[in-house]
Amino acid sequence: MIIRDKNSKILVLTRGSTHPNFASHLDFPGGEVEPGEDNDSGIIREIKEEIGLDLLSSDIKLLFDQKINPELTHLLYSYKLDETEPRLTISWEHSSYDWIDEDLLLKEQLPQNVDPYYKNAIDYLSKKL
Repeated sequence: MIIRDKNSKILVLTRGSTHPNFASHLDFPGGEVEPGEDNDSGIIREIKEEIGLDLLSSDIKLLFDQKINPELTHLLYSYKLDETEPRLTISWEHSSYDWIDEDLLLKEQLPQNVDPYYKNAIDYLSKKL
């Protein structure tokens, strides 16, 4: 999920060094929908678990829905906060977070073997400019 603060800075997380997938890579909050869970409930739950924010489902916007293979679809959502750089409580999955201007974020070099979801989100942001 692309979460922007009141000044349009984007929330970027850093995965912990012991994370089983893409350790120490930049990340956006989100995750997998659990069996029996709808997409909106899944993203609301994941955001609460990963960064401690309670989101209003009416303010969640779907940016894209990309079928990767028959079992995997990447959904990218956006959410705009009414506050500036709020303090977050991050889960074990991440070691830190930052609020970054979009242009600086897009200048960051992607690591080798980057998480495909993160790359798809960066590609989306790059194309909309």
